[in-house]
Amino acid sequence: MKEESEDAKYLDIEQVEDEMIKQLEVKVSRFQEIQNRGAKFNIWQEKLEIQSTPFNQIEELQEIVEKRHLLWKSRIEWKKLTDGYKKSLFKQINEKEIKDKCTIYDKYCKQFERALEPNAIAEELRAAVEDYKGAMPIV
Repeated sequence: MKEESEDAKYLDIEQVEDEMIKQLEVKVSRFQEIQNRGAKFNIWQEKLEIQSTPFNQIEELQEIVEKRHLLWKSRIEWKKLTDGYKKSLFKQINEKEIKDKCTIYDKYCKQFERALEPNAIAEELRAAVEDYKGAMPIV
């Protein structure tokens, strides 16, 4: 499961977005099931007064998979947002909304930089967010 979760294809910009999201959603769901089973296991260990089993590796892998999932979703959502802004009339643009979205996606980009190895998807998203942040004084 470790090799599967850390597969480089999940950070490959050439992959089909929808397919990557589907695959990562399945993995996120599987990790949640494992985490629930682990919690039940720990409850039984407490009742039997046995030392609890740590599931650190599973939690670390789950975090990696969730970040990769968020990366792909953020990429798609950012494209939709910016496409909407581009199609809007200038006087209909809500400057505060754009600033708020830029702040949110900027935080996502920082999370991706800390939690994931360098990749083209995160770099592309970072550049797109920075472009919008730079254009905000014009609006």
